Amino acid sequence: MKLGKKSKFVALLLCIVMTVALVACSSGGGDSGSGDDDTIKVGLILTGVNGIFAEFITALEAGAEEYGVEFQFTEGLDDSKKIAAIENYVAAGVDVIICQVGNPEATKPAMEAAQAAGVKFISYDMDTEGSDAFFGVNNSEFGYAIGKNAAEWVNATFDSSQEVKVGLTNYPPLQFLVERAEGIEQALNEIAPNAKIVVTAQGGLKDEGVTAGEAWVQSQPDLNVIVGINDDGVLGVYEAFKGAGKADSDTIGFFGGDATQEACKLISEGTTYRMSVSTDLVGIAPQFISVAAALGKGETVNHDNAFPLYPVDRDNVADFITG
Repeated sequence: MKLGKKSKFVALLLCIVMTVALVACSSGGGDSGSGDDDTIKVGLILTGVNGIFAEFITALEAGAEEYGVEFQFTEGLDDSKKIAAIENYVAAGVDVIICQVGNPEATKPAMEAAQAAGVKFISYDMDTEGSDAFFGVNNSEFGYAIGKNAAEWVNATFDSSQEVKVGLTNYPPLQFLVERAEGIEQALNEIAPNAKIVVTAQGGLKDEGVTAGEAWVQSQPDLNVIVGINDDGVLGVYEAFKGAGKADSDTIGFFGGDATQEACKLISEGTTYRMSVSTDLVGIAPQFISVAAALGKGETVNHDNAFPLYPVDRDNVADFITG
């Protein structure tokens, strides 16, 4: 059967429409949208989101908005949860994982599996051999800076012949925090040898610090120094001592690290929470995002990204208070 001119035109038009439709399907059109495929997706894994890390996440979210990155985070309290989180992020199709590593050997196989799937891996706190980038601080030096603050206050407040009793909050489950505690002890031993650690307790979290403080109020009521691997735990001890009426004295001092906003407020008010040490974690947060975005695009980045260490006292604390 022969087709007329009009019928031939309609057939040709249908052919063109079908061809355009096939091209559109093969080019990835549909529900995802043309822009979504280019968006870098970043997944963060933190041991906890307390204290300074709540501020850190807020800063990361702002950085993600600035760089046009899709950002999400989850907690991984131990190695098994970190590994599960890495696997879940790979399955969800993220481009880059930022992981707060506590045991590099435990998480390394999961990291390598993620990289084999095309996902970049940024280690935070402790580096993992083979990572695509690392953010962190020398924890021995960080601890030494915290201990130095406490030791210099001891020397300015007590005679060298006096024994000064020290309580230390540590966090044995994480190796990098063990190194930080060792740095604190080293500084005390070298700078103020009359300062003796008479009691220790796990105090990486505020509620752990409160528990330690309530026990110390009873067992060690004459402590002169409370020093710890971060502000969060020391703030808990301060709260317990404050509640027992033992925090306000010329012969007691509280010293931590991270320069959280709560700690900075107490320092600025002239309380016995005397000093902290800042690593500028919140200020550096956008750098995490910029490095992740670059890795997600296949760009070359500096592998090592070191945090600075800033002692924070009454003289400069205003520089560290935000809002």
